[in-house]
Amino acid sequence: MDNIEIKEEIKQEDSNDRPEPMQDDESPDSTRAIGSPYSFTSSMDDDDIVDQLLERSVPPSNSPKYTERDVIALKKRGKDYFEVLPEGWKEMTHASGMPLYVHKKTKVCTLSKPYQIGDASARQHEIPVTAITCLQYKRELEKESQIKEGEKQSTGVRLVTVEDHKRHNWLSPEEVREYCDKLFQFETIRCKEFKEWADRRRHNAITKIQRQRPSLPDDTKFITCASALPNGRKEFIMNPAGKSNVCILHEFVQHKEKDQPKYIEEVFENAVTPFCATAVIGKVHYGVGYGRSKKEAKEEAAKKTLEILIPNIKDLVEANSSKAGINEAPKESDYFDNFKIDDNRIFKLCHQLGQPSPYQILVEYTKRNAGACEQEITSESRVVNHHLNIYTMRFDGNEASVKCKSSREGKQLAAQKLLQKLHPQINSWGGILSMYGRGSRKTPKEKKEEERKITVLQTSASPNKPNFAILSKLKEEMLKLNH
Repeated sequence: MDNIEIKEEIKQEDSNDRPEPMQDDESPDSTRAIGSPYSFTSSMDDDDIVDQLLERSVPPSNSPKYTERDVIALKKRGKDYFEVLPEGWKEMTHASGMPLYVHKKTKVCTLSKPYQIGDASARQHEIPVTAITCLQYKRELEKESQIKEGEKQSTGVRLVTVEDHKRHNWLSPEEVREYCDKLFQFETIRCKEFKEWADRRRHNAITKIQRQRPSLPDDTKFITCASALPNGRKEFIMNPAGKSNVCILHEFVQHKEKDQPKYIEEVFENAVTPFCATAVIGKVHYGVGYGRSKKEAKEEAAKKTLEILIPNIKDLVEANSSKAGINEAPKESDYFDNFKIDDNRIFKLCHQLGQPSPYQILVEYTKRNAGACEQEITSESRVVNHHLNIYTMRFDGNEASVKCKSSREGKQLAAQKLLQKLHPQINSWGGILSMYGRGSRKTPKEKKEEERKITVLQTSASPNKPNFAILSKLKEEMLKLNH
């Protein structure tokens, strides 16, 4: 026999394999085992064939497929067996590698190890070093670096008591502050301690009064109304305090309807109320008023018109009319004591509270000081760029220039600057209002009422005896002047 063929039969369960075709580089004397990458020739002995069969690759098993990835975790340094996590907390590793503590129920996370203080004081208790992760890790690294060679060869068995653990792993408030002082900035705050709770409550009551936020008087009322015109302002605010019915109606109609009320006056043959006035807005006739004079008739007509347009204003007007007299001056001046004279919000607040504007107060100053200073107030406006003007006002040798968006705003701001120069001894706008604001001067009706009261006191005096009523009245007026 020239050639000997050695074949390996491999049985397959699923399908019958056919012999592979002979490759170009294979000789007819060689034979490839079916399903095997090895070929056998007649020149090979039995040992070589067995060795080659043993070196075959093992077929892959049916194990599940998986992928590998790198996970970063913090190297553990030391372990505290005395500090146990509170109930409901679990430790896990964050993707950053740092340990993370999660409360399973509320999903609250923290990087510091939580601990339970029990009945200890939340402010004064000692903090375990494990609660400050960076400090605990730093201490463990220092311990490892300080270990000597002889200690490394020891058995490593040691006894740790609770007292030793507290002494080395619990931090006092001073130690925590000393460590944190390297990064954080602290300040010393002086606190007050009281021996009795009554002293503390009394002190808190006084402090609360002193810290109360300044607010408007409780009886302050506004009239708010939206404009009926589509292109008008959305809403305007008006304070009716100190204003007559005619003034309130005129301002209300001007903002609401962009119109002015007119009055139709008539005269009747009536000895008590000979004059009649009818308020007309647009082409609609509203309230009709009667009076002993044209002014009184117009006031009554305006009042009835307001009751039609604003039903709730009746109680408000009656409340304002009942507050007469200098002794019941408005309390808005106390509110303005917290605003400087040159505050940009003064004009808006004065408009809302029914107080005169800064420019009106400047005009009042010129009237009261007639002859002592110049009466003319000059002003000019210069456009700098888009939506920015320079408004300059001059009066009695003083000049004030302000930046503003409109001349209307600049007029009020410049007046505030001039009033500040004219009254250097006054620091707040409340002081200006107490001198020139609403209620600072008596109306003719109030003056007449005061004179009548003094006349009554004079007539009631007994001859040849001191008039104590007049003396008391004089003392009262002098105290008002001093205030």
